[in-house]
Amino acid sequence: GNPLDSAYANQRMRNEPLIEITQVKGTSDTHPALSPNDEWADFEIMPFMIASQLASQPEGSYVREAYLNGIT
Repeated sequence: GNPLDSAYANQRMRNEPLIEITQVKGTSDTHPALSPNDEWADFEIMPFMIASQLASQPEGSYVREAYLNGIT
């Protein structure tokens, strides 16, 4: 491919979302354990990892927490 230039980077920045909040596999915004005062925090929460019986871990897994703590 060609080297990336500023025009390409600007186009991608305008047209691509940073995150997908709600997806087929569940929501990525927040979890009731992380946002107890948000009445919508339990919308489409997946209690297990996809195709697994392993429980999902709320800490470090949701966008709102990343925005609060800072993305590293």
